[in-house]
Amino acid sequence: MSNIQDIKILIKEEKYGQANKMLDQILLRESQNQEALKLKRELQSLAYKKNLQLVDQKIQEYQELFKQKKFKELLQKLKKLQTYAPGYSKLDKFVLQVYHEYEKVSHNKSADTISELTKKLTELVNSKQGGQAIKLAQEHALKHSDNPAYQKVVIDTKRKVIDFKLKANKKALKKLNAPSKFEFLKKLYLLDITYPKIQQELYSAKKDLESYDKKQKKVYQREAQIQIKILLNQKKYPECMQACKELLKVFPNHRYATKFFEKARNKQIQQNYLIAYSKLTSQA
Repeated sequence: MSNIQDIKILIKEEKYGQANKMLDQILLRESQNQEALKLKRELQSLAYKKNLQLVDQKIQEYQELFKQKKFKELLQKLKKLQTYAPGYSKLDKFVLQVYHEYEKVSHNKSADTISELTKKLTELVNSKQGGQAIKLAQEHALKHSDNPAYQKVVIDTKRKVIDFKLKANKKALKKLNAPSKFEFLKKLYLLDITYPKIQQELYSAKKDLESYDKKQKKVYQREAQIQIKILLNQKKYPECMQACKELLKVFPNHRYATKFFEKARNKQIQQNYLIAYSKLTSQA
């Protein structure tokens, strides 16, 4: 029992660390020692209250850092302090207050930095250095991955590049044929597939391309039919059949190509027969 009495004295003298060690030794030998368990609970309660007093003192001391707006440093200290008094509402409230102030300051600094960055990016875009502008914006977004505002800068920069290129090439685009125009707009579309303006431009170009393809197919069909007939008349049957095959690739079941393919094949068979017959008669 002398140990228990010694522990009580230590607790009275607020020597909680020594008292806790002695209690642990007793409970290691006698895990169900009720008096030791009771003292352990009392000790934990007293130690927590003592911690709260120390935390209150620290909070008072830290008010100076708060006034100096050293929020980042203060948050680091408060985070460590929370391990001594978990769930202490007064401390948690102060941490939340400091965090909000830190966010305000960070946002203002970030806004100023983003404003300067945006100016620089706009200058690059206007000086026909769109690729470099996008690259720079992406580097900053990667560096500040925790700040979504920088990701927005990347999107805005890409859209500025798209707008600039559309405006700069407005006249040239009118002179391009449908496939070339579509390919040009497709590259811009891939910069930002969510940009409604380039979506609309590409959709319009796609319609033009479809119309262009139809016309080109008609031209190809007409020219191919003429070529097939000429080859047949020239008795170039293998070339004629090959031309028919090419036309059938573009227009499956094309009646003209199918018809002339059979004609050319039959003519070729007849020609091969005549050649073979001629050889036989010459040898006789």
